[in-house]
Amino acid sequence: MRKGRQMGPAGSGLIGSRLKQLRLSLGLSLEELASRISNAVTKQALSKYEKGSITPLPSVLLRLGKALGVRSSYLISSQQVTVSILGLRKKCTARKKEVVRVINLMSHELEKRASLESLFESSEYSKPPILQFKISHINEAEDVAEQLRKTWKLGIDPIKDLIYTLETNHVHVLVIHTSDKFDGMSAYANISRSKKYIAAVLTRDGISGERQRLNVSHELGHLVMKIDDSIDAEKAAYRFAGAFLAPRKALELIIGTKRRNIATEELLHLKRTFGMSVQALVIRLRDLEIITESDYKSRFIYFGKIGWRKDEPTFIDPEKPMWIKQVTLRAFQEGILSRQQVEYYGGDNPPFSGQRSANSPTSLMKLSIEERRRIMAEGAIREAVGK
Repeated sequence: MRKGRQMGPAGSGLIGSRLKQLRLSLGLSLEELASRISNAVTKQALSKYEKGSITPLPSVLLRLGKALGVRSSYLISSQQVTVSILGLRKKCTARKKEVVRVINLMSHELEKRASLESLFESSEYSKPPILQFKISHINEAEDVAEQLRKTWKLGIDPIKDLIYTLETNHVHVLVIHTSDKFDGMSAYANISRSKKYIAAVLTRDGISGERQRLNVSHELGHLVMKIDDSIDAEKAAYRFAGAFLAPRKALELIIGTKRRNIATEELLHLKRTFGMSVQALVIRLRDLEIITESDYKSRFIYFGKIGWRKDEPTFIDPEKPMWIKQVTLRAFQEGILSRQQVEYYGGDNPPFSGQRSANSPTSLMKLSIEERRRIMAEGAIREAVGK
């Protein structure tokens, strides 16, 4: 039985690139993927599919789609985004295989989210602030954080829900399960056949809220700043993160511009206020010269003695991304997505109770953006007046 057929140059990379991206995003070897499809084809055949030298038969495509969690039609569709990875930390000690998995997972997620964004496109597109601010000195990261807060109309108040703030300002947040040696990265993608972009930051799960918030802010720094090669990009991103979470003016209003001694309870109060670890706050106070370098070093020696370097008191709950859930539920209620599609995009299972638009997902997706918008607006009006 033949497991594939020769493929011409025009389509040689289409299935291969899709197949390889999905396989790597799941952390599977060729042998493991072959096992998932009950060895319907060998790992050598899978390798040839990925290289584009042969293309799988329809029956094999069906098996591959099921094993990879997508419809077989997805494997033969052209990629809708071109992804650029940012903020992959040079000192990342995660295994190369895991880094490759996360990069491919990020690329796949960006494409899914670009597809979801297109369901509710507005006439006023707002480009995410990708590499928008050029800096040539670490201290300039402070100004960037202040400018971004001003652009997003955040003032100097502490940010209660950081992930929600990013999501409402066109920056997606991914929280994934990965190695404890992998903290995060950022990326953006150009959507094919358009001048539109989608951006995202990624952090790992299973960490405290204060560490999550610092990671997300750090990756946001990599996303928005174009950092000169002459400075340490990691230090600049951390400086941005501290300034974004705890603006100078806000800190000075609480504890003053110069301090010789700060009580431990004051630091824990700052932790609860700004959602940052005590250690990150002490670094922030040192950067702002509110405390001296000597005070900073003494504090960290003390933290080491009492065990705070590994485990601080006053645990802060991690935050959860909500954008996928909100968009997929809305699309389901408006008849744009089926339950199966909601599951594919990673949304929660829609409730079986309640009314739903009579428009089928298939019929709505054939309409223009303007027609879809009109139908959804009519549905919202009916729901508002209780009809």
